[in-house]
Amino acid sequence: MNETYYLDRGNLNLEVNETELYEGVLSGRFSLEDTICQEGWEDWRMVGEVFRQWTLPSPPPRKKNLIRFDLSYGGRTSWINELPKIIPGGFLILVGLSSWSSGEPSSVSFGQIVVGIGASLLVVSAYRRFSTRFIIADGRIEATLGLVARKQNSIKLKNLRAVEMNQGFFQRLLGVGNVGFSSAAGTTADVNFTGISSPSKLKLEVEDWLDESE
Repeated sequence: MNETYYLDRGNLNLEVNETELYEGVLSGRFSLEDTICQEGWEDWRMVGEVFRQWTLPSPPPRKKNLIRFDLSYGGRTSWINELPKIIPGGFLILVGLSSWSSGEPSSVSFGQIVVGIGASLLVVSAYRRFSTRFIIADGRIEATLGLVARKQNSIKLKNLRAVEMNQGFFQRLLGVGNVGFSSAAGTTADVNFTGISSPSKLKLEVEDWLDESE
């Protein structure tokens, strides 16, 4: 029997029957937590308690976000990371050239040695810069080291499990650092991006990508 109930709507008690209540709950107009009363009842009761026999459709499952932002990166060891070598190297070259230009045999020899040391520091810095290549693209994280003899480390993005960043004292001052990528929990990274600019930004971007992947 479609009995009449009074639905508590604040200052107004709405007169409804079971069919209207059921359709209202389905449409979202009413809730199972709304309270109703009927003549002869001593107190108000929740709709869900009165009509336990109702069969309500299950809410649609939450869809996993399958659309992930495209993660990409390309870079090398930063020139800024090499400043601790570049600055002393440049200074030594200037000192050596000054001594070399004096014309005295002892000063010329000393100047040549100092220039050679300074130039070596600059060559090492340039080699470190141009012999590294760090890429995140096409579903892979890849670090290539070397110009002639090359070493290449890579992992698939889908296998990435952890990303970490570390910075030495001077790296923190210069805003550069190292980012390591691991395919499993552990202390050793599978791929390292060394001496890159804005390492914390890259780390956050990769962590956001991992969150979207879960």
